[in-house]
Amino acid sequence: MSEDESVQVTIGSNGLVERIKMDPRVMRGGPEEVAGLARDAMRNAQQDWFRQLAQVKAAHASEARKVEERL
Repeated sequence: MSEDESVQVTIGSNGLVERIKMDPRVMRGGPEEVAGLARDAMRNAQQDWFRQLAQVKAAHASEARKVEERL
């Protein structure tokens, strides 16, 4: 999501963009402003996706260690 929440980007479970949603008021800005908002929203969505991926990997690694300890 952009800082002002006017642009929202959804990243799918595969890491690819699924949806981009823009508040109609965004289109009142010039092309550079629209591009900047889209870029910021994309970066924020990607950072969130990678953060969630790291959490899932850490949880799986922890579970794998527990299984190994029982063997």
